[in-house]
Amino acid sequence: MTVALASLIALVLVIIVCAKKGTNPGILGLFISFILGFFIVTENGVTVSSVAGGCNAIFSGFPLKFFLRFVFIAILFAIAKKNGTMEKIVFGMMKLIRGNLKLVPVIMFLVLSIVGFFGGGGIPLLLMVMMFIGDICKETGLDYFKVSIPVYMGQAFGINSWMSVLGLATQEFAGRYGYDISRSLAFTSIAWSVICFIIFYIIMGCYKFDSHAVLSIKDENVKWEAKNIRTAVVLVIFAALALSGFEVAFAGIALAAVLVYLDGYNEKELVEMVPWNTMVMIAGMGMFIATVQAAGGVELLSSGLNAVLNEKNASALFALIGSVLSTIADGGSVITPAMVPVAATLAAENGLDAVGLIVSLTLGMCATSLSPISTGGATVLSCQTGYEGRETKLYSKQFIMAIIYAAITLVWCFLGLFL
Repeated sequence: MTVALASLIALVLVIIVCAKKGTNPGILGLFISFILGFFIVTENGVTVSSVAGGCNAIFSGFPLKFFLRFVFIAILFAIAKKNGTMEKIVFGMMKLIRGNLKLVPVIMFLVLSIVGFFGGGGIPLLLMVMMFIGDICKETGLDYFKVSIPVYMGQAFGINSWMSVLGLATQEFAGRYGYDISRSLAFTSIAWSVICFIIFYIIMGCYKFDSHAVLSIKDENVKWEAKNIRTAVVLVIFAALALSGFEVAFAGIALAAVLVYLDGYNEKELVEMVPWNTMVMIAGMGMFIATVQAAGGVELLSSGLNAVLNEKNASALFALIGSVLSTIADGGSVITPAMVPVAATLAAENGLDAVGLIVSLTLGMCATSLSPISTGGATVLSCQTGYEGRETKLYSKQFIMAIIYAAITLVWCFLGLFL
């Protein structure tokens, strides 16, 4: 068995073991990287993991720029969550609709999309939005399933921007091969998400929702204090700087420092609110994939896909790969670092559009993340209301919607609708 083949087998094992056990793939990936390093010989004739090798091939996979952006932006939004600004934004938007339930999915879709786009997305935001939808459904009698599915389309809108976790991770790994996918990924995701929202809004019959008495949101929930106003202003400034091309990492930490100084937040508590487990996953898997690449695993996998790849099916094939893998593995921490190098290699060898392949892979991942066996889909399922005692029925219905979502994505990518 060659080292290249062994590295690919190790990659598959990491995906299967971590999916089954629910453990962090970054930690296991780092361990296997060190072991593999004893069988990978450098140009100087020494093994990667030896003292002379210095593990340089492994350390080269650490995403430093991603790390800085991830942590600094997370600290800024930790302040917004800690002082209640994020919740007040949601409550305020719901007050504005004045009982027009047809607008509930629209408002919550916009919250999930826009807040996520500027770095506040991910599972915590999704959980907050879905819990809020559950409360609305309890009060108004709306069907949680019919509301939650179109709203979920905003997840891909938000997490694929150049300021969000998945968007940053994808940009980091694509950038190693000289591809700037940030704008194409973000704007394609926006267009794709809006179209999917409209489709599912119609499928779920949200346009048929009746009006309801004004939701009984307590005034104290929407009453803005000085600290909330300051935080909201800072978030607007951050958004403006990010859209103007400023480095989001330093914009985030500089504005967070202003709020810490003005309102006296405990820096230790803010740092603890950073999702370090996500950082460990992405950094660890980045270093693991760097090891797989040094072993020749990426080249071996690319040659295998080359046998079935052509210009017409390339984008759809990568969307399908992303969809399938996303049902058993985390996108940002496993699939992105594993498959982006493959996409870049195949594009270079066959004269294909690498950006289109990477965007297709990411959209495919996002589509099946709606399935109840994935993190995103499980979050939607966990906040259900009105299906007590019938969770299995909701589980099956949600799975069907994930398949439809993936089918729409395959068509989108086959047509090459990339911005």
